[in-house]
Amino acid sequence: MTYSIAQIEDSIVVYLQSFAPLSSVCKTISSYHGEIDDLVSQASQLIIRLPAIYVLYGGSNFDETANRSYDEEASFTVIVIAKDLRGNDKLRAAIYPILEDVKTRLTDNDLGMDIEPLHPVRIEPTLITRAFSIYSFDIQTSFSW
Repeated sequence: MTYSIAQIEDSIVVYLQSFAPLSSVCKTISSYHGEIDDLVSQASQLIIRLPAIYVLYGGSNFDETANRSYDEEASFTVIVIAKDLRGNDKLRAAIYPILEDVKTRLTDNDLGMDIEPLHPVRIEPTLITRAFSIYSFDIQTSFSW
């Protein structure tokens, strides 16, 4: 069965929302389809409720395996945003457990779909300020169509 990018992205969001350690801590877990700069601006103005997790599609690579058959490797980024106005150590203590929970929940998970299990690619800081941090967790899966 072939799945759309939206179906996979929505499944990632549902799996994160249904994971109690995340849903009990994070105020927002959803898809995001805007510019990262807009997300940074919203976080700095406290427009979005933090801590927050956003999932966005990062693109695909294709390999033709046979005549008109393809393997698609799809990349997704999970953005984690946390704030703590009490200092850098408290901020790290707030965001690192969320990153670990996201990694635990998604790694080697096929989301109940006929896709290769998600595998981690990279976790990196996107923006660190005194008030909040944004980290990106890149994951990939592949499937044939």
